[in-house]
Amino acid sequence: MSSTTSSITVSLVPTSAIPQIFSLSLAGVSYNFTLVYRDTNQGGWFLDIADVNNNPILCGVPLVVSTNLLLQYSYLNFGGALVVLSVGGYNDADMPLYYELGDTASLYFVTQP
Repeated sequence: MSSTTSSITVSLVPTSAIPQIFSLSLAGVSYNFTLVYRDTNQGGWFLDIADVNNNPILCGVPLVVSTNLLLQYSYLNFGGALVVLSVGGYNDADMPLYYELGDTASLYFVTQP
């Protein structure tokens, strides 16, 4: 009987509590990220992902705490999971408030070989 040990890699995605556009490599592929905050009753932080030529891949993905934001898009082969984790008292369906992103709520890219 043999066992295989695999390691999980967790990388912090640099964010702050302002709308922002930045480039990021996920599993060796470069993407352009846009984070915006919609201040409405059903608002919160939302993510758009585009390729390096700014062709949209995903638009309007809500940053929900403790959820793999890419799970339903596995066919796009991002090579891992994007997860928002918070030190606040959030329920799984909550979204960080404007001032919390990059402070008490952080975005991570998680891979497993």
